[in-house]
Amino acid sequence: MQNSFLPNGSLPVQDSDKIVEGINRIQNKFDTVIATKDWHPQGHKSFASSHPGKNAFESIELNDGSPQILWPDHCEQDTAGAEFVANLETKKFTATVYKGLDLEIDSYSGFFDNMRSFKTELDDILNEHGITDIYITGVALDVCVKYTALDGVFLNYKVFVIEDLTKPVTEEGKKQALYEFGLNGIKVIQSSQIN
Repeated sequence: MQNSFLPNGSLPVQDSDKIVEGINRIQNKFDTVIATKDWHPQGHKSFASSHPGKNAFESIELNDGSPQILWPDHCEQDTAGAEFVANLETKKFTATVYKGLDLEIDSYSGFFDNMRSFKTELDDILNEHGITDIYITGVALDVCVKYTALDGVFLNYKVFVIEDLTKPVTEEGKKQALYEFGLNGIKVIQSSQIN
């Protein structure tokens, strides 16, 4: 939940501002709350501006052969766009995991970069706290939420996506994400189901 992803941000996710209150509300139901934060260096290879003649939302292949959707510049390190949205409650955060720091490769998942060549500390933090079940909220459902959920299953967590506390970049992306969740045993729930 970073400023770049607000409806008026550089990479807007429609209605993302409407889920913050719900995310704040459910934090008290959990002992451990971990945030992830895109933290891109200036000129990141996922930015359309880093590829002259290319536009945002076009797809390219990076030097290592990995596919990359080009995004508007967003969540650059030490900028207002990278900061958590102002009304997000952060006092309950056990940790903040930074991702997308490598200039050359994107990192949608909170666990790995897109080629699974670099692992963040998220798995270690969860293991230290004895956590086996993870509940995911935030944006975007069809990008960071989806890949974090899929990598959670890959790492043998029981994964729940709280659908009403996420928002997608596109409706088509949302349909695809929900389909992949079903294939991979990821439970899609509503915040009202959390006791």
